[in-house]
Amino acid sequence: MRRIRQKLRTGALVALASSLFAGVAMLSPTATGSTTATGGEPPQFIVVSFDGGGSIPAWQRWRTLASKVDASMTFFLTGTYLVPEQKAYLYRPPGKRQGSSEVGFAAAENVRPRMEQIRAARAEGHEIGTHYNGHFCGSTGVQRWSTADWLSEIRQFNSFVDNWRVNNNATDVRPLGWDSGVVQGGRTPCLEGNRSAMYPAMVAHGYRYDTSNSGSLRWPRKMANGMWDIPQQSLRMAGTGTSVLSMDYNFFERQSGAANGATSRRPAWYSQVLNTYRNAYKATYNGNRAPLIFGAHFNTWNGGIYANALYDFVAETCTKPNTRCVSFVELIDWMESQPASVLAKLQARPTQSMGY
Repeated sequence: MRRIRQKLRTGALVALASSLFAGVAMLSPTATGSTTATGGEPPQFIVVSFDGGGSIPAWQRWRTLASKVDASMTFFLTGTYLVPEQKAYLYRPPGKRQGSSEVGFAAAENVRPRMEQIRAARAEGHEIGTHYNGHFCGSTGVQRWSTADWLSEIRQFNSFVDNWRVNNNATDVRPLGWDSGVVQGGRTPCLEGNRSAMYPAMVAHGYRYDTSNSGSLRWPRKMANGMWDIPQQSLRMAGTGTSVLSMDYNFFERQSGAANGATSRRPAWYSQVLNTYRNAYKATYNGNRAPLIFGAHFNTWNGGIYANALYDFVAETCTKPNTRCVSFVELIDWMESQPASVLAKLQARPTQSMGY
């Protein structure tokens, strides 16, 4: 049933093209009706995405939540999580030893249940994107990759997705019913990579967007190469006058130096993250309505407080009036369905500040 509801919802969003900016009144936070917006305002879009896709319990947790609040999410897979450790040699990372990976490979017994989670997520309307493969950051990793290196990395990612049954001796399992051609974008390891080298490779593979840059609370724009630039956003960290990027790892780094901190401080850190998300939503909903872009991982840093804060934010927010929790592809489809003049007006809106 969820796939049907998703199609209906997308159709309703597309229908906004004829009415957007038809009115002059701003949509108030107390307005009712969560399917279509009124008063000339677009919905408040929220995109929740995850890098990696390793933990099977995390897959189950987020899929269950999404079903409860009618949300679509984007899951950026790490290709080596589909490759069993015994066949690590299948991966030839650019500039690195064959069979090496900064994030490891898959325990053989985990690949089948992981792929069943991926199969179910796709069937439920979630987007599957790429986080590439070996997660090599820094000056000896993706920062130095050429276009040829990126082409190789993408081809290998596609191969790991398309050949997962053969690579894992699982030909008795039914095919997914889709292949790597469904991938329309991704996020690079550590948000790194020489843009002039990596973007041509992405364009060559038909990617529609990249979400590896940092930005502000503004409506996304297309780059000269035709791809959408949908960056992680700079948010004012609750209770401070400083900013933090809209990704769980950045909170982890800011709060405890990217190392698990004192248990006694975790409740306050959790509240700070949740309140930052709430403040960002309040600012954009009552302001320029720029889509909110949140990046996360399946990790349990500081006892899982970052996952818990995002979970609670999604649970309380995605069902609010005139609010849509969507995947990157759904957001792009909506933007591309608007008349050029309407989209230009949205993109011309000034950067939203967070005065909280």
